Amino acid sequence: MFEELRKSAFVRTVSRGLLAFDGMGKLEDPPFTIKQMVVSAAWPGATSREVEQQVTDKIETKLQELPYFFNVTSYTKPGETVIYVSLRDDVPPAKVADLWYQVRKKVGDILEINDLVVEDIALTKELETAIEQRKREIDNVSNDINGGKEEADNAAQNLRQQKIDLLNAQLERAKNAFQMQKCKSMG
Repeated sequence: MFEELRKSAFVRTVSRGLLAFDGMGKLEDPPFTIKQMVVSAAWPGATSREVEQQVTDKIETKLQELPYFFNVTSYTKPGETVIYVSLRDDVPPAKVADLWYQVRKKVGDILEINDLVVEDIALTKELETAIEQRKREIDNVSNDINGGKEEADNAAQNLRQQKIDLLNAQLERAKNAFQMQKCKSMG
């Protein structure tokens, strides 16, 4: 008897679950509109200040021109920025897609202009790096020359000392020879 009740309860539970599943909504997209967008931009090698001044600030300023604009929040770190754009709650859902299209266009326009600035800055940084590398090479050569000069000075000093020693030795021999000559003549 207990076994039959258990089977009956199981069948009722499964059938109710199937009926509930059949009654659930099956929309792919929810019936509400999301009114926030994330804009992300990368600028490898740039400092956070450069990204903020050249990218983030320009995008934020341009996005404030949007109709139904609510607010913008941004996070900037070296080489990257993330900007959250929010629309007002009273935006008609039918207009949201067009507003997001406008956001993409505005950001695209700014980034195209910025690409020229980025290229100029990248070229400037490349030149600065090349100049610094040349300065280091010149310093190395200068150090080598100074080191070579010291070696040459030391070698010249050693050569002078050897000549002096040789002359002193010759002088000593000549002096000894003269004294020997003098001694022979006397006696």
